[in-house]
Amino acid sequence: MSLLRKLLMNKKKEYIIEYTSTDGNIVEPYSGSTSPFVDTNRNNIPIISNIYKNGKGIIKLEKECYQIGLEAFYQCSSLSDITIPDSVTTIMTFAFSGCTSLSGIIIPNSVTSIDNYAFYNCSSLTGIALGNSITSIGKCTFGQCSSLTGITIPDSVTSIGYEAFNQCSSLTEIKISNSVTSINEWTFGSCSSLTGITIPNSVTSIGEYAFGYCEGLTSIIIPESVASIEDCAFIRRENSLTASITILRTTPPTLGSSVFNNSNGKIYVPSGSVDTYKSAANWSNYADIIQAIQE
Repeated sequence: MSLLRKLLMNKKKEYIIEYTSTDGNIVEPYSGSTSPFVDTNRNNIPIISNIYKNGKGIIKLEKECYQIGLEAFYQCSSLSDITIPDSVTTIMTFAFSGCTSLSGIIIPNSVTSIDNYAFYNCSSLTGIALGNSITSIGKCTFGQCSSLTGITIPDSVTSIGYEAFNQCSSLTEIKISNSVTSINEWTFGSCSSLTGITIPNSVTSIGEYAFGYCEGLTSIIIPESVASIEDCAFIRRENSLTASITILRTTPPTLGSSVFNNSNGKIYVPSGSVDTYKSAANWSNYADIIQAIQE
């Protein structure tokens, strides 16, 4: 065996995470994080070196990273961009929370779950590309990402946590996949720039305040699959929802209180179900604005 081949075989593989910062300086993992980078055995991965050179930061790790750990980059306010390795399967709680300069991020297809508050209050985040292996988005994951303008939930996602996109005040477009079965409490609450929403036919329930205080909503389509709409799901501060609301279910879904908040708009239901809706519990509060869907 040649000397060169021996050297190549014995050379230690380098595992790196690349990033940039607004000030061009080294970004250190959060001092309070005991395990910013974790291997398959849930052991902490030591950092070999962390340098910033030629406009790029490079964190070299001892092993391949499978998990961005709890609070890994918590409140690293100068972090502006980061490449998540395609070996990572989990982004843990508060991993990037408070990274107020982070403007965009691509979640690789290897990631299957994003935990609670992972990107909470990333106020400069304008776009997020979610990988097609993610099955769950945790509680408040993207809450208060006030610059986020659009989001596409991939088909792999079955669960979206409480307040996942709450107070994303610039969000104008939401595409929810047909794999999602419920929209939880406050999921899209206070998304004040949202003007229209089409809920996929896989959803069976809409939780309390799910779209509460979405002041700009003018068009809502609720599919036949939705069997329950909980309290204040579409409530507004102005005490009126001026919107076109289309409900495709022939049997009225179970309706909570103050769902449409004394709507000044119109509620359209299947033509053969108008009287049933007008007499159903809580739906009767909107009897004067319930009409048949226009053919």
